[in-house]
Amino acid sequence: MSSSMMERMGLITIIVFGEAILGVTSGVTGMEDMNALIWANFGLGILVVFMLWWIFFALIADRESKRGFLTGQTMLILFIPVLASLGMTGASFPGVIEGLASADNAIY
Repeated sequence: MSSSMMERMGLITIIVFGEAILGVTSGVTGMEDMNALIWANFGLGILVVFMLWWIFFALIADRESKRGFLTGQTMLILFIPVLASLGMTGASFPGVIEGLASADNAIY
């Protein structure tokens, strides 16, 4: 795989990380009552996304694939589950924050 292809995969990953951040922020913007629990969950969500970002680019993105078609395709295929799980994580944040807010209102 060429270095430009690895760079493109990294850019796609950055876009998906941005969507995960958007999921966290859109989960909070719909809340009428902002209490400490929602703010803590917002901070924790942002922290989780940035820590995943750090881990991904510190451990995975600096790897060079060996020459050859099969190893390059294997590297590309391994990106798919990583990006899919990251996308699902970002998409789940609004529901998680909404569920915590409704559970918080049920207590009172």
